[in-house]
Amino acid sequence: MTLASASCTSAEEDADASSQAAAESGDTDTETETGEPDPTQPLGERPAYGYACDQAPVPTGLYVDDVAPDVVGLDQWGEPISLHADLCERTVLLVRAGFDCGQCNEEAPKYAALVEQYGDQGFTVLTMLHDSTRTIAAEDLNLWANVHGLSHPVVLDNAFELSDTYWPGFAGRPISKLLGPGAVVLRDSPSIEDIAAVFE
Repeated sequence: MTLASASCTSAEEDADASSQAAAESGDTDTETETGEPDPTQPLGERPAYGYACDQAPVPTGLYVDDVAPDVVGLDQWGEPISLHADLCERTVLLVRAGFDCGQCNEEAPKYAALVEQYGDQGFTVLTMLHDSTRTIAAEDLNLWANVHGLSHPVVLDNAFELSDTYWPGFAGRPISKLLGPGAVVLRDSPSIEDIAAVFE
């Protein structure tokens, strides 16, 4: 009885040590039992942002040449992300999208392609995601990002709690707003060509 207990304890300690080593090395299991990627887990590593603007607060607004207001949301990696603190020196496409929105699903991979093409020039997308039929959770952010191959941040927007900052009183989707460095509003509802023109 004593030996069996000792062996069991040793195995548990070994398992704990292995788990701790995997966590420290970043080697966590994101696959299902069938070996397929788990669609409820983040796709890849979280990009390093840290592009905070060192400037005095300024009045904000929603029109061209205004500085867009800040929002802070939790992204698909479970980390808080702030428009002003993390993305201030980037060109950012703010997007309101819906899980149950067909056009939103069609546009998402197009935005992913733009990030891949112009990301090294400072372009990214901040998607604010909701569903009109239910409350979504972090797993849904991961599912959306994985399905569409997104490397940019996707944040929860239940009941338009974030996106209403930029489109107050408007429930339409998809809708977008293009911001330049410093969160300056460049254009409302830009086309793919409008976005590409900023970098070409």
